[in-house]
Amino acid sequence: MLSTLIPLIASWVLLAPFVGVYHLTWTADLRQVWRPFWAMILAAPFAAWMRGVWLGTPILPIFVVVLGGISALAILAWRIVYWLVASRSRIAHG
Repeated sequence: MLSTLIPLIASWVLLAPFVGVYHLTWTADLRQVWRPFWAMILAAPFAAWMRGVWLGTPILPIFVVVLGGISALAILAWRIVYWLVASRSRIAHG
């Protein structure tokens, strides 16, 4: 698991700031919920390449598609949950 997780986190950390994922006003805006999704779609090929170099194995295109798709959907789901909790908190606290 670490052979996939570490390159994925590294590629996310390197790419996400350039896509604007950590911009505080955009995290609270529902129209910007797609930013982390696209950041992960862009980070997946780099993560797969790093994993391939680390393990010394070839990179299968289906692995890149599955890695990017599942990771992007998971991040999208968590960002939507975050938005729902944050919007309820703003309503409750004014």
